Amino acid sequence: MFLSIKEASQQQTVIVGDFNFRVINCNSFQGKNLYEELFINLMHNCFLTQHVTEPTRLDNLLALVMTTEPNMVEN
Repeated sequence: MFLSIKEASQQQTVIVGDFNFRVINCNSFQGKNLYEELFINLMHNCFLTQHVTEPTRLDNLLALVMTTEPNMVEN
């Protein structure tokens, strides 16, 4: 998955999916475990913008919408 995201981010793209990261915080670049930290670092290194800012299931941020351009997604 990481390699696919890295390759896709080389061009203008939207990446959408249920990544099952329960406590990931893309704004502060923090996760609860190593896998989440690696994923956040990947997002940062690929200059991806995460557009979902509120929990998608209870208190968990499971669904992510990431883009290579911050203005690609509105509401």
